Amino acid sequence: MADKKFYRIKPGNTIYILAEEREAQAGELIELTQGQVDAWKDMVEPAGVSDKTMAAITSSAPTQTGDPDEQLTKLGLEASVIQKLKESGYTTVESLKEAENSALSAIKGIGPATVQEIRQAIS
Repeated sequence: MADKKFYRIKPGNTIYILAEEREAQAGELIELTQGQVDAWKDMVEPAGVSDKTMAAITSSAPTQTGDPDEQLTKLGLEASVIQKLKESGYTTVESLKEAENSALSAIKGIGPATVQEIRQAIS
């Protein structure tokens, strides 16, 4: 298996990830091989996260798909926060409960204060 690193999709771009049969949106953090980076070099930029944070993201990324509308809207979080969570693969309350704080705060636009809001909403 090829080594992968995390990259963020630049504003104004959308990438179709065939292996996952989905579109990755601008601002989304995705893991790419060097070949993919070469192909999409004008559309992605290094994510700028440490190896430790990348390991946390990888280990806590949701493994279930779930219903995208499942309970997230009932948490009382801002719609923009819910959208960022969904775009990053956190589509269920359970996936948020399993996520490390560092993985959530690595999502563009979600900082420590928002992570605390998420934690309070799901407790």
